[in-house]
Amino acid sequence: MGFGILFSGYLITYLLSLNPYAALTRLAGYVVMLIALTKLRRHNRWFGYSQLSLAPLGALALADAGLDVASRILGERAPETLAAVIGSLEGFMTLFVLFFHVCLLMAVYTIAVDTELPKLARSARTGLVLTAAYAVLNGLWALPVDLGQSYTMTLSLMLFVLQLVWTLFNLVLIFRCYMWICLEGDEEMTQKPSRFAFVNRFREKQAARSQKAYDEAAAYAEEKRARRAAKLGPAATKPKYRKKKKK
Repeated sequence: MGFGILFSGYLITYLLSLNPYAALTRLAGYVVMLIALTKLRRHNRWFGYSQLSLAPLGALALADAGLDVASRILGERAPETLAAVIGSLEGFMTLFVLFFHVCLLMAVYTIAVDTELPKLARSARTGLVLTAAYAVLNGLWALPVDLGQSYTMTLSLMLFVLQLVWTLFNLVLIFRCYMWICLEGDEEMTQKPSRFAFVNRFREKQAARSQKAYDEAAAYAEEKRARRAAKLGPAATKPKYRKKKKK
């Protein structure tokens, strides 16, 4: 469906980019996520909005990568304005990153509600709260006011920790979507075994932990569908997503 590719792209963009060549790594991650959202946008309009935000993000990331390469080549000969331009690009990228995450989390929330996965829906709402907190903290850090070195260092540390928690939370959320959500008709599909034994063991443990929750959620969903059918009558439409059945 696309969640697996989205997970890979998100991992590249926001975790594997923590290296000296972050600009180039982020650019590669945006390309992978663009491919994933091309698949996902057919199933939810919020994924389409997320994909739209990747166009300016990709352009800014490309410019950032080019300036980063130029600064490495020039070294000490690089003009001071180059660093200022790179800083401005990072600021614009932050705005589009926030918009991307809001749309992505709204997509997950609406699909989770449609498939009657209340825990996943609550997690998506929590992700929106973390996104808002990150936006506020990043805005405070970017204020052109000198409040002292100790305050700046504390705020920078808080921003780094929050960004790390936010990123890991979203990664887990996307992985849960990959595990639990599929297109209608694919509920019984079996997962291909991995060539790595530790991955297969992880999947088995995850399936064992999830089975009880799945049974409870399935019973709740069946009861809710019955109430909806009784209320709306035979014309009630079925959701186009289903919860994956773990084997």
